[in-house]
Amino acid sequence: MFVENHREALVRLIEDTSIPEEFYYYWNDMVNAVGYTPKLLLMCAAIECLTKTEHGKKDWEKVVRVLGGELKEELYGTKEDSSSGLRHRLSHGEYFGADHSGKNYVELIHKKVMAYFNDHILKEGLLELDVVSPQRHFVGGLEGGSWFIKSKKSGGLSLKSILLDFEKNDVNHLEDHELVYDGSLETKY
Repeated sequence: MFVENHREALVRLIEDTSIPEEFYYYWNDMVNAVGYTPKLLLMCAAIECLTKTEHGKKDWEKVVRVLGGELKEELYGTKEDSSSGLRHRLSHGEYFGADHSGKNYVELIHKKVMAYFNDHILKEGLLELDVVSPQRHFVGGLEGGSWFIKSKKSGGLSLKSILLDFEKNDVNHLEDHELVYDGSLETKY
């Protein structure tokens, strides 16, 4: 959903020239990427764009401002041993799954970047930090269905009423809507 706070954040970010355009390109690629590893690597590339100095070097203090010290070290390693960082290991062929350490780095990075934008760019909490699975993708998602939604009431459909009905009721016992299955949507793999 795109609410008033999001619109206000968008207007401000469009006007803000301190954020490199490449950051947005990488973040957009990340949002559209399927799979945990590509999302993670594209997030790191976006952060590197965001924290690059005017001379093209990475501003490590800014990286820490964005990610915090602990997450920065987990992703980029230490000054003495950058090869221990997750970004380096992934870039050099060491595969890493989302459940490897019990941490979902994509969600952690997403929350840190949104908090950075709220605190340092927008100067107020316009972007939500507690989004569930913020980088989910329509391919490989956790749930899906091959049906249409039909309103039981006159007046048509609204996303808000559908979500409220699903939230209050079991999917097989909706009050205000019914699921209509169409066999032509079935796909065989």
